[in-house]
Amino acid sequence: MAQHSNGLHHHGYVERSTLSHALSAAERRMLDPDEVMHSPEEVAAWLAGTLRAAMGLTEDEVGFTDETEIWLTESRRGETIVTGLNDGPTITAEAVYDSNCECERQLKPVPPSKKRR
Repeated sequence: MAQHSNGLHHHGYVERSTLSHALSAAERRMLDPDEVMHSPEEVAAWLAGTLRAAMGLTEDEVGFTDETEIWLTESRRGETIVTGLNDGPTITAEAVYDSNCECERQLKPVPPSKKRR
C-alpha cells in the first residue's frame, strides 16, 4: 500500500450530524480522530466502509466503485474529503501535514540508539 508522498496523512472523523450542521475544519481538528490513515488506499477504504456501515449495507450491496476512484484521486492530491448521508452522519477524511500533527510525532518509532535498555 503506497504511503502519501507529500508528507501528509488523513484523520477520519464521524460526526453524528448532517452535512449542513457539520463542524468546521478548525473545530474538527480540536477533536481526536476516529481513524488515522497513511495512504490513499486506506482513506478510500475507510470512507467506503464507514459510509456503508452508516447505510446499514454490505459490500455486496454497495461497492462505491466510482466514489473510490474519486476518493483515491482526491486523497493523493492532499485534499480533505467530506461525505455522508442527508440525515447524518457526516464522514470526513481531513488532510493533515505530518509536521503539524501531534499524532504523527507520537507515532514515530524511537531510533534504536535512543531506546532505553
